[in-house]
Amino acid sequence: MIDDKAAGPLAETARHLSPSDDGRAIALLVGEKLTVTLPSNPATGYCWTLASLDRAVLGFLGHSHSKELPPPSAEDGGREVWELRALSPGRTALSMEYRRPWENGTPRAAFTVNVTVIGGSVMIDPKAHLDPDGYFALVLTPASSHDLKERFATLAKPVAHHCTVKYGSRDPADLPEAFTAADLGKTFTLRVIGHKTREDGGIQAAVVALLGPEGYLREQGISTNKIAHITVATDGKVSAVESNALLSSGFQRIDGPTLTATLVHTYLTGDE
Repeated sequence: MIDDKAAGPLAETARHLSPSDDGRAIALLVGEKLTVTLPSNPATGYCWTLASLDRAVLGFLGHSHSKELPPPSAEDGGREVWELRALSPGRTALSMEYRRPWENGTPRAAFTVNVTVIGGSVMIDPKAHLDPDGYFALVLTPASSHDLKERFATLAKPVAHHCTVKYGSRDPADLPEAFTAADLGKTFTLRVIGHKTREDGGIQAAVVALLGPEGYLREQGISTNKIAHITVATDGKVSAVESNALLSSGFQRIDGPTLTATLVHTYLTGDE
């Protein structure tokens, strides 16, 4: 069991699940706490057990019962609370079964969520949060970020951090059509297909497409922004969000370099 008391401020950041979340896929940041609350009545002999879990990815903190009911009452009114912590990047199925420990066979009930733990930490300056729910993004590898800056950044503050996929969400169900929850943590190839610098020198951006099999370029369905792009640099005063307005009036199409990026959920702005 992990010493939750030693976790400090991490204990304040938690994701809460209930029976309605059965079958879902979720994403957690390293250090984030997961709480699962399920109906339970220990007085009947039934209890929830962990049937499947990679404890290197998701660690067990503890569990408790509340409002036990005497037989022959059903589970209604009682509950069992399980607490876990995201420990390291990876994927694991959190599978639980409701059964009597001394009985074999099919459990009376089951609960499963597929968890993807992604790099980063919840122990960051709250001022770095763009949105309370963060956002999904294709985050460039250091080599690709460096390449993009070297080729295109001419302004005072190079950025070249990510292509926003879905802003203001932490639910993989909100990903645009090019991606599914199973793609979290996977690496993708992007190609720069356009570039533009604002006339006043405030901001510049690179338009990107998803490079698929046999060189197929997909421009739509990879971002909820109208035009998928990466903010390359700013003058240090203009917000990166202004890239949307910059590109809305058009851009210069180019046959640019390929970039490598990982699909993640993050709370970081790119300045970190």
